[in-house]
Amino acid sequence: MKVVRWYGKRDVRVDDVPEPNVKDGTVKVKVTWAGICGSDVHEFIAGPILISSDKPHPLTNKKAPIIIGHEFGGYVVEIGKGVKGLNLNDKVTVSPLLYCGKCSYCRSNRQNLCVNQAYMGFNADGGMAEYVVVPLENVYVMKDDVSSHILSFGEPIAVAVHAVNMANITPKSHVAVVGGGTIGLLIAQIALLKTSNVYIFESNREKRELIKKRMPQPVSVSNPFNKDDVYLFMEKTGGGADFAFDAGGSHVSAGFMSSYAPSKSSLGVALNLARKNGKVIAVAIHYQRSHPLNLVEFVKQEKVVMGSWTYLPSDFKQGVELINSGQIDPSFLITSKIFIDNIVEDGLLELELNGHKHIKILVTAHYDYLEG
Repeated sequence: MKVVRWYGKRDVRVDDVPEPNVKDGTVKVKVTWAGICGSDVHEFIAGPILISSDKPHPLTNKKAPIIIGHEFGGYVVEIGKGVKGLNLNDKVTVSPLLYCGKCSYCRSNRQNLCVNQAYMGFNADGGMAEYVVVPLENVYVMKDDVSSHILSFGEPIAVAVHAVNMANITPKSHVAVVGGGTIGLLIAQIALLKTSNVYIFESNREKRELIKKRMPQPVSVSNPFNKDDVYLFMEKTGGGADFAFDAGGSHVSAGFMSSYAPSKSSLGVALNLARKNGKVIAVAIHYQRSHPLNLVEFVKQEKVVMGSWTYLPSDFKQGVELINSGQIDPSFLITSKIFIDNIVEDGLLELELNGHKHIKILVTAHYDYLEG
């Protein structure tokens, strides 16, 4: 079967490997679509960052070359011994989060903080493949009427749900989302279920126009570096956001670990947009070794900064329910669908060079899905 494997920086290949076999307690899934995440692009440009490369991961015993892709789903085609609650041809989305279940964090239901945490696509083979075999507990059933391309959105919606769950958003809350990528727009979508006062900030002009055209609901989309836009936001909210989400992160390049432009920091923007005593929730990954902040203003204004890392199994379940109920339809995020053979040229390189023209590119290894 065809798979996409990461071998090193700028070295991602389409390989032919044997189909995986089911084991007890596992499920074989025919992958319909896999999403390309910004972290996949980062690994291509400047990895290894999260990928296990030099030595095997302690939980999975896997290292590069590794099949990438942590946003994926498909149809159940084979069920291992001892698996219950699933049927052949069930539509499923797959959680890539792997954890030991034994450490203090796992025992307290904080599996996202497991000391041995692993992620399919980085520390275990992922979903950019024709088929995958995954543990039963990582499989979530979707409704029959959910489109096949939506099955790849379980993971990013879970990440957004986890971040929003850190904020006590009420109908009167003002919410600022910095960064108009997949996670930022999903956070905005989920926040809009709780309040109509949601504001998106995106620095790229073309991306702002793309968001305005594609967002299902009318929402404010502004330039965080335009003083007039920020002034109007402060006036409208009476002093800033109750909750500001940093979903922007930092751009990467070959020398990304040594470069830093504080004026362009999405975390700094989120801090500036938060009101006094407001909460900033950092979802995006920043790759700089140092990240200077104005600590005097930070302390004087009693702002709170929290990190939000991946998700809990309960967040994933909540995200699946949002899709199955029709409350969230992520199809507006899809800007391109490509065949697996073109993963580098039309996927990774396209997002590196023309990311402002895209939100989510999906990949399939099956021609019938591409043509459907």
